[in-house]
Amino acid sequence: MTVSGGGETAAPSTVTAATTIQQAADLNVASSHSGSFTQGDAADSYTLTVSNVKGPNAPGTGGPSLGLASVADSLPWGLTATGMSGQGWACDVTAVTCYRSDSLAAGPSYPPVTLTVSVADNAPASVTNSVTVSGGGMTSGPGSSTSGGGQTATDLTTITQTGPTGTPPPPPQAPDLSVTSTHSGAFTQGDAADSYTITVSNAAAAGPAAGLVTVTDSLPAGLTPARMTGDGWTCTLAPATLPGSPNTFESAPTCYRFGSLAPGASYPPITLAVAVANDTQPTVTNTAAVSGGGATNAGVTTDQTNVTQLPELAVTSFASAGGVPYAPFGQGNGASSGDAYHITVANNGYAATSGAVRLAIDLPAGLTALSMSGPGWSCQPATATCATNSGVTLAAGARSDITLKVGVSGDAPPSLQTLMQASGGGEVAAAGLNENNDYDVVSNGGAYVDPTYVTPGN
Repeated sequence: MTVSGGGETAAPSTVTAATTIQQAADLNVASSHSGSFTQGDAADSYTLTVSNVKGPNAPGTGGPSLGLASVADSLPWGLTATGMSGQGWACDVTAVTCYRSDSLAAGPSYPPVTLTVSVADNAPASVTNSVTVSGGGMTSGPGSSTSGGGQTATDLTTITQTGPTGTPPPPPQAPDLSVTSTHSGAFTQGDAADSYTITVSNAAAAGPAAGLVTVTDSLPAGLTPARMTGDGWTCTLAPATLPGSPNTFESAPTCYRFGSLAPGASYPPITLAVAVANDTQPTVTNTAAVSGGGATNAGVTTDQTNVTQLPELAVTSFASAGGVPYAPFGQGNGASSGDAYHITVANNGYAATSGAVRLAIDLPAGLTALSMSGPGWSCQPATATCATNSGVTLAAGARSDITLKVGVSGDAPPSLQTLMQASGGGEVAAAGLNENNDYDVVSNGGAYVDPTYVTPGN
């Protein structure tokens, strides 16, 4: 990075910063077997192995796998899965799928999966097993072993004939999965538990879905996932874990499940609860996607959401002495010295205030309120508080000024902190001070701390 210009005569200032880029995983899968199978066999087997190769760029540059990785086997006609297992794998033999979510460093392999099959009495003399690995944050970049988000291996298998060969049935029609995202009414800035309902359906004219089905939601800026649940779904909001170092990158809210889905049917819905930030825009769009289940398509939906806007109060201030802005107060100064705070209460939100806006000043020891006033405000110097007059509102983007004149004691310390807090008016709720009552940690825009300096008296 280089900065220059502004009339300077010196050479441009330059700084460099090293940046570490986490490398993606490059998962590969293989299917192998021993010898030939025979018509009528009850317990032949394939060995399925998932490895994380070194990466597409150069040996040793691959990254670890992250998140859910799955292995799905497509057995040919004539073979039926009777068992499927592997150390650390969770398997569904009906869907002929296994999955796991632990990380795999670049180079090694997961423990193998053993797929046990029975051979039909009329199986053909030669079949080809096909297995696909997907997920795990795998790359699909140039030079990787990944194509279209999943890598597939085949395994030609000879079947010894002891009887006649049958005729394969026509292939089943592929499922056609779609997803919808719906919500009720408008969300509101500051809400803690608004929700979307996400539903996965299979088209009536499609074939049945089977195997691993994954739903991923991409929330817009201003919405944060709080909870994600659904009957029969396994859901997570947790960030992926990088081996060897903490990870600060949040993964998208995700749910997955196994099991079949008939044509025209829907899985039980998923409820995604979200928190709405104080500054969320008036209109946002949620996006959800579904994949897997044997479908060749990836269903995507969008859900435009209105967000009710609230006022967002902000306070700023500067001190003056003797009519000089930002001049320090003086020890022992009284009303004639003109020591004062010039306070501005602004509405930085997208909606006008409703009801009274209140301003409270917490004057530190050494300062005394002498007078306090501003157009449209009713103020009480004794308590250093003000409230807007009846019917007065702050429009979105509007500002209102208040002047607080103070007296300074003869022993006032050289440095003071004055807390100013605006509240009310239907604003986004204020967080106030931290638990230690410290002024240095204030998480709501309606609070402001004015550092004030005092010079010694003559």
